[in-house]
This record gives sequence, C-alpha cells and structure tokens, in this order.
Amino acid sequence: MQYLSGERAEPRGFIPQRIETQRLDLRLARRDDATALADVRSKNHAELWPWFHQEMGTTAEESSPDWQSQRLTRDIDALNRRQRLPYIIWQQKQLIGRIDVIPHWHEARFRLAYWISNTHQAKGYGSEAVTAVTQMAFRALGAQRVTTGHAAHNRASAALARRLGFQPYARQPNACLLPDGSSVDGLGYERRNSERLPEVGARWR
Repeated sequence: MQYLSGERAEPRGFIPQRIETQRLDLRLARRDDATALADVRSKNHAELWPWFHQEMGTTAEESSPDWQSQRLTRDIDALNRRQRLPYIIWQQKQLIGRIDVIPHWHEARFRLAYWISNTHQAKGYGSEAVTAVTQMAFRALGAQRVTTGHAAHNRASAALARRLGFQPYARQPNACLLPDGSSVDGLGYERRNSERLPEVGARWR
C-alpha cells in the first residue's frame, strides 16, 4: 500500500465498495438507499435515539426519503474525501443496519460505529458485520488498530465488543451526552490484529 509523501497519511489504495459474508451484504452508501433507510430509521427511532440522538433527526425527518437523501449526500461527500466509510448492511435485500468506519489515517487507526434494526437483533448480524469490517480494516486498509466505543451503560455494545475480543483501553469521564442533558462515561475498546475472530466468510471487492 502506498502512502502520500511525508508523514504517514491517507492511503491512495483500494477501499472496498462491497463486503460480503455468509449472510450479509455490506455496501458503501448510495443516494438510492434513502427510501429503505427512511423506513428502517423511522421504525427504530426510539431504540436508536438514546445512543445517536446528537446526529439524528426527528421521527418525521428520519422517515423522509428526501431528508435521508440529503444526509447520504453528505456521507458520500465525506467518503470521497476519505473522512468516513459508510457501509449499509443488507440481509437478503433488506436493509437492516449500518456500520461506519471513521479513519484516522495518520495513526492507521479505524473507529467503528454501528447499529442493527430491532427486528434483526439477537441473531448475530451485528457480530457478523463488525467481524467482517474489522478483518477488512486490517487486511485491506492496513490498520494497526481497530477501535469502537459506547456509553458506559450500553450493555449490548459492551457485550458485542468483548465477545469479539476487543479489549478495553480507555474510559473518558462524562464523554457521552444523554438525551436528558446528563452525561455518562464513555468506554473505548480496541483490537490490534484480526486473530481469533469468528469465521464469517468475509470477502470484499
């Protein structure tokens, strides 16, 4: 993989457009995802709000394909500038979630943020998607570290991170603002390699 001259920075090389697993198809976001995204986000608004409220719209906004299209336009612009890699998660042609890779190119570190629709939780889809993207980050993007994080009381996110071998590395006091205006600690997890991750048949192109 070639890097820009000077300090290690953004790679010029390959960013996968698509990641496939045994059950899932993860594709970089497109504007024509807006209608499906509006449907899923509106139905999951209450469940997503406690964790993503700072970047979410109202229920009416989230249910609007036009509003989602505007958001996707910004996401695609960030992708073109290599600031965010937004993958939409599909299962048998049904949109079930999203996983974003936020690159810190100069550190070769990639942070993951993700959600799965409530109708598709507790089926292993979150673990499968995170596993595949983690493997891709190490093998295709040259990651030295893959990280994720959550509010201290988000037990589901903590369980997923630990189940996949992410190790706690940071606790930041009062880092996560809650919808009621209070704040709680933020917890950070990391992996430094892709060893011993579950086999999910991940492949990318």
